[in-house]
Amino acid sequence: MTLTGRPAIAALVVLALSLMLNCVLIGFLVARSTERPRPAPAERISVVGTRLLPPPLRAEVSQRLKSDAPSLKAAVASVRQARQALVAAMRAEPYDRAAVAAALATLRQRIDALSELGDAAILDTLDEAAPALRAKIGPQPRRGG
Repeated sequence: MTLTGRPAIAALVVLALSLMLNCVLIGFLVARSTERPRPAPAERISVVGTRLLPPPLRAEVSQRLKSDAPSLKAAVASVRQARQALVAAMRAEPYDRAAVAAALATLRQRIDALSELGDAAILDTLDEAAPALRAKIGPQPRRGG
């Protein structure tokens, strides 16, 4: 049996859509499998970050931050609260420049306090790091390429 006319066109359209959907799905899966892992939120709180550290030092910083989880959670909650206060000040009617400036200053202070936790974890890790391991600090080679 040979399809002709509208049924043939409909079958070709369905096959073409199926092929396109498969290509999109394969592209999505490939993109997800080659995506570089992002650092844990705790590792992003430092001004410096941990990207320059070799993996053993990065793992030690992460472990130190996890062990100080209560302080870290409190600092993150404090930053979140300061952001909410800033949004409220920005939306307030009538607009009060001084209130927004104060909210921005508070947010900046709380972000600095959070960053200090990450910086302290890096400093404590470097205090105990071997010179050979510290010599490896710098841009790390990319994985897979």
